[in-house]
Amino acid sequence: MDSVSRIGYFLSTNSGSTWTWNNLGLTGQTVVLGVGDTIYPLFANFGQFSGSFDGNSKLHVLVNGYSFAPVKWTGPNAPYLATSHQVLYWNSITSQWKRISDKAFACPLYTDTSSIYDQTFYSATTKRNGNSYGFCWPTISVDTLTNMVFAAWTQPRVNATKTGFDTLWNGYIHYDIYYTVSQNSGAAWGAATKLAGTEEGLFPYASRNITTAGTVKSAHLVYECDTVGGSQTASATATQQINWYYQKIDLPLTGVDNNVNLPGAFTLDQNFPNPFNPATTFRFTLPLASTVKLSIFNILGQEVATVVNNTALAAGEHTYTFDAEFLASGVYFYRLTADKFTSTKKMMLMK
Repeated sequence: MDSVSRIGYFLSTNSGSTWTWNNLGLTGQTVVLGVGDTIYPLFANFGQFSGSFDGNSKLHVLVNGYSFAPVKWTGPNAPYLATSHQVLYWNSITSQWKRISDKAFACPLYTDTSSIYDQTFYSATTKRNGNSYGFCWPTISVDTLTNMVFAAWTQPRVNATKTGFDTLWNGYIHYDIYYTVSQNSGAAWGAATKLAGTEEGLFPYASRNITTAGTVKSAHLVYECDTVGGSQTASATATQQINWYYQKIDLPLTGVDNNVNLPGAFTLDQNFPNPFNPATTFRFTLPLASTVKLSIFNILGQEVATVVNNTALAAGEHTYTFDAEFLASGVYFYRLTADKFTSTKKMMLMK
């Protein structure tokens, strides 16, 4: 849900007896997406959002980061055509925002596609982002068996050089539906791709869960299609009825175990060999993509080595070899931290 100043969700862990508000973002907050890429989303008014829980009770959210900052236009309907939007993704694994819409399409009204990031459109005083014209109605599906996440949204059509919108259609912009897929719980996303057969597609809505039939994963989408310029959903002067369509999208399985043999829980095995000299192997499993740290401590509780340093890893089994040549003989402890899971085990180095 959203309000005039924030976006978040209510969560109950006791079958609805009590609810707790969890804040995801505040209007005008600074969101750093990368080096030289800072935005100030406005989670309010006509901003849209979509969310779904995966099989590990992790929440995945899409918003379009609505902004009041207008995109300048020098053609028809000058000087302003609309406010600006972008598609942002968040999950409860990392609690970080990231853009999944294509930045190259962000500002087709300028030959320099990065120019909309200048201080004309957001600054320390206005704090309004500007990334695109109408990347809107984001919708999300998750697979409860694997780490696959599907996202779709409506996007304006631009010309081949991305310096302007495609041919105006009775004064209206052409729209298409785009989608992208993550194979690792949102840690990385494929390129945003136009969904075939969705020309003039609007208001996409995806089923909350990706389905499995044998080895085929599919997302299910309904959307409106306005094929006659000037038609509107809620207009008494519409030239024809606007229809709704359904499409099943079979998703790529690159990097996904088709047998869905993913671990059901976090585990940390005893190192092998143990005792060891000077190298040993650590093995652990992750039921979902997680940020992992694996550290070595001496008997005084001092961290003496780091094997995995806050690294994002995919779900599955992981093994790491540790060389303790620089350490003295004795008892040591190794600790795995992943998501909210922590486990510590003892080992013996004998030289």
